[in-house]
Amino acid sequence: MSDFTSRLLKSKDIYFKDNFGITMENYVAELFTKHNLSHFTEKEIGDMYKRMGKKAKIVDFIINEDAKIYLDSKAIEPNALVSTSHDPDVLKRSLEASYIKAIFQGQECCHALTQGKMFGPSENFLLIVVHQDHYISSGIRIEELIYPDLSKEIIEKFGHIPIPIKNIYYITIDDLEMLVAIESQKKYSICEILRDAVILDEKPETSCMLFSMHIEKCGGPNLNNDMRDRCKYDFDEGMNFILENSKYWNGKIYEFMHQRGKLKLSTHKKQKM
Repeated sequence: MSDFTSRLLKSKDIYFKDNFGITMENYVAELFTKHNLSHFTEKEIGDMYKRMGKKAKIVDFIINEDAKIYLDSKAIEPNALVSTSHDPDVLKRSLEASYIKAIFQGQECCHALTQGKMFGPSENFLLIVVHQDHYISSGIRIEELIYPDLSKEIIEKFGHIPIPIKNIYYITIDDLEMLVAIESQKKYSICEILRDAVILDEKPETSCMLFSMHIEKCGGPNLNNDMRDRCKYDFDEGMNFILENSKYWNGKIYEFMHQRGKLKLSTHKKQKM
């Protein structure tokens, strides 16, 4: 349904993708604020740049926990070529402009802030939030499968790797909602989940294809109570309607068939007009 909805809206409005990107970024901001997650916004990061007198690429958010989690949202989904191709060169060309670019964007932002002494030494992670899974879910997989010079190019540009490649993950907006919910329910912090994911992904026998699988391993959050209550309410309303309908027509089979026939005839006439 998510795939169908986005494709339908894009086909009706050529500017949908641009507007959707801003909407997705605003939604992430609302999500963080609603759950009281300590973070810096793009504007606040921009203000840090001004104080340093620097110009550099910027991310949308930095989650401020016992580690710094740089986060950039990309309202993208895999196209047909990305979904079906296994050719590294084809995938690199298709993903370089946005999907892979986000890695360099996060590295540059981290480098600028640490070099400018805005943050002290810290553990750094990068989360790239996408609309739909591309099934290449980490910096390690990008480097192994389609971009073998990734680390080399980052070192050439910055002199080091500000955010370790193993600490880079691509997650969907659904994954982010889950992570924030888990933290707000005091089950695990986002940093704890990321550290566990890095350890598990170091070994082939425990690595996960998608980040959502790491979330499942830690139990996932409890279902949103508002959503659960709304679903139960709608289900109960539907069942009541069915039962009341059954009671009304009980013993009135001839009237029911008569009214049904009139309705069909009326519908048939309208279709002919």
